[in-house]
Amino acid sequence: LSSGINYTILSSELRSGSNNYYYISEQTLHNIGIPLNINYNVWANKKFSFYLSAGGLVEKNISGKLTTGYILENKPKTSREDKISLDQLQWSVNSSIGVQYTILPQMGVYIEPGISYYFSNGSEIETIHKEKPLNLDLRFGLRFSFGK
Repeated sequence: LSSGINYTILSSELRSGSNNYYYISEQTLHNIGIPLNINYNVWANKKFSFYLSAGGLVEKNISGKLTTGYILENKPKTSREDKISLDQLQWSVNSSIGVQYTILPQMGVYIEPGISYYFSNGSEIETIHKEKPLNLDLRFGLRFSFGK
């Protein structure tokens, strides 16, 4: 069983209009999440382990910003910055395969290619999770183990 804390930045840019008259919007959302996964060791020795993992993640938006710049006759005219937030939680499920190299008995480095599916949260704010709910990902980092 594994858990932790995830920090995610979702950033996107939109340009709309004609060549001389247009606007550019940049949206940035900051999320904190808690994953819960079950891991199954396929093979292990003293230093390496290969495993399968499956579970879920719940994320909460902690801040967001939408900045829009208006361009008239190819010259910046005005800009606007709005705070945005998602009140809904973002739920997802995931599966991955991984390899871990043990540095110390309670600490290792790992890499996990995987796949995630993000469920619709009913928000009107567009994100990559809404547009493309199925994602390939690559996780890596330090892992601390307790109770070995």
